[in-house]
Amino acid sequence: MNGNGYEKALEKIKRDQKCKPTSCFGAVGPTGPTGPAGPATISVGTTTTGAPGTTATVTNGGTTTNAILNFTIPQGPTGPIGATGPTGDTGPIGPSGIQGPTGETGATGATGPTGPAYGLNAYGGIYATGNQSITLTASTPSPIALGATMPNEGVSYGTVNNITIEEAGDYEIDYFVEVSSNTQADVTLSVRNDSEDIQPSPITKNLQASTLTDYNGSIIATLEEGDNINLAFQSESTPTLTLDDNDLNASLIVKKLD
Repeated sequence: MNGNGYEKALEKIKRDQKCKPTSCFGAVGPTGPTGPAGPATISVGTTTTGAPGTTATVTNGGTTTNAILNFTIPQGPTGPIGATGPTGDTGPIGPSGIQGPTGETGATGATGPTGPAYGLNAYGGIYATGNQSITLTASTPSPIALGATMPNEGVSYGTVNNITIEEAGDYEIDYFVEVSSNTQADVTLSVRNDSEDIQPSPITKNLQASTLTDYNGSIIATLEEGDNINLAFQSESTPTLTLDDNDLNASLIVKKLD
């Protein structure tokens, strides 16, 4: 720059220092264009476990204005095995399985010893089915005719209308009679050993004229070998008793219990 140019520039600076802001600067320029809008919202989307050893990533699953950030985080290494926990309670029993096929039939075992017939060591019975009439003498036992016999074991029927005991022991004695009277009377039915009543067998009933009446009883008594067991009626009066011609109108049965 020559001497004249320098002087001119210096002179201009001096003048600018003396001017006011409105006279030293130009007018304000126009507003510039609007810049791009930033995101209006940011939210978290999914979080996914990535394969071990991969890099973590974040992707925008939304838009530039409404960002939805999806994270992928790699799986960490497997930790050490922890201590064994306590044993839990036993669970309920499961349902039964289906039945399996039937196995083959095994060999037949040896035959055991023969047991007592009907499970009894001694038994037997006598009974009546035909029509019979018995006129009682006051206060005197009158035996009942029991001419038919049942299968027996350990007893016999050698004495008429009696069961003879061959094995001593405790016996159940069951007895039954269906009878009618020609007049009203108190009549007792008893199980006897020979001529003695076996207690508590006596049954007393008030018979009405021409009316069938049943006597039923069961007792347990200790009997000895040789005892003779029979049935008899007795009354303080003298009625005539009738056992009608039915299928069964009187029976006496003994069964050894031991």
